Amino acid sequence: MNKSEFIERLCSALSGSGTAGLVEKNRIYYTEYIDGEMAKGRSEEEILAELGEPELIANSILEANGLRDRFVDDDTRTYNAYDTPDGDPTTFAQGTEYRGKGSDRDGADGSGMTGGNTGTSGKGMSPKTKLIIILVAAALFVIGIIVLFIAVIGGIFALLGPILIPVICIWLIYKLIKSISGK
Repeated sequence: MNKSEFIERLCSALSGSGTAGLVEKNRIYYTEYIDGEMAKGRSEEEILAELGEPELIANSILEANGLRDRFVDDDTRTYNAYDTPDGDPTTFAQGTEYRGKGSDRDGADGSGMTGGNTGTSGKGMSPKTKLIIILVAAALFVIGIIVLFIAVIGGIFALLGPILIPVICIWLIYKLIKSISGK
């Protein structure tokens, strides 16, 4: 594959998104990136090998823009960002079809796609993660209550301080005079 084939495949994979601006923006970006790397002395083959499959790049772009969570490339390989065999959404094996658990496997949903799901993998959070979230939320709640209590007490002292301090001073002076006079 050469640069023009890479850009053509990338644009083709992005064109289904319905956003011409997104296609053009990424066509320009990857063309300039490849040209820039070649100007640094790197070979076209090395750069394209580093970038990987343009369909996978397009899938990442579409996911990042919230446009979809799966796609089928020209070779009818189904890629799904949520249910890869190793559980890592960043790894894909070329020529492998990834199918989501409990999904419509024959494309009968009208999407023309097989496998995958619509964004929920059914895996949920682990109990440990849920516990950590609950503990953090509880700690933040307790800290909030303590801060509120300190603010209320501080506010009361700020309001009553100008009145109470002179009254307490007068009372202490009165007690001191009374103890000195012996009465």
